[in-house]
Amino acid sequence: VDIGEINTALENYRKAMDVCQKHGMVAHEMEILVGISLARYFAPMEHEEAIRFYEEGIARAREVGDIAAESRILSIKALFLNGLGHRYEAHKMAVEAEAMALQTGNPRAVATTRVIRAIAERGLGRPGKAIELTEGLTDALSKMFNLNQLPVLIFIRGLSLAEIGRIEDAILALKHVIDLCEKFGYPVHLGRLYNTLGYCYSEIHHPEEAWKWNLKSEEIARKLMEQYPM
Repeated sequence: VDIGEINTALENYRKAMDVCQKHGMVAHEMEILVGISLARYFAPMEHEEAIRFYEEGIARAREVGDIAAESRILSIKALFLNGLGHRYEAHKMAVEAEAMALQTGNPRAVATTRVIRAIAERGLGRPGKAIELTEGLTDALSKMFNLNQLPVLIFIRGLSLAEIGRIEDAILALKHVIDLCEKFGYPVHLGRLYNTLGYCYSEIHHPEEAWKWNLKSEEIARKLMEQYPM
């Protein structure tokens, strides 16, 4: 997923799901279901197909009593709706998902739902609330070695910091996670991080530096589109 090979990821997830269902490994099944939900977010889906898929996932998590998995899938559904412009519906769903995750105390669920709620808050023009929600999450995700969500967290946090004028803080955060993504090879996230860094430099009137990062963003985006048309 993190390098853009969504079809391959989905194929392997399906194989893993078959093994789990065959042997009654419910906890692993739930973790895989969350993984598929995130991978499907990146895949081209019709609106109705996507909603049906997420609702079936939520129903399955509810059936086995896994509130943490249910909250994460509900949150990803909110992210999907937010991306389509259904901002108020997505926000309501994200708030509900975060409340469910907090009820479980599951740190992965709390981190996922909180990052997605921050995205929803910013989508409604509340960057300050997005910053508040992401406070302390950088350390938490780093300790979990969760390099999948960390770049998304820093993307939304950096963008929100820039929008309220804390440009230096935004640049520091973005450069830190860019270094990690470059070191470990996370190209899917690098494009948006480069682009956001370019935006930060444009805000403090450094057009040449902004242009440099925007070009790097475009380069990696075009390369990914060639390698993985999805």
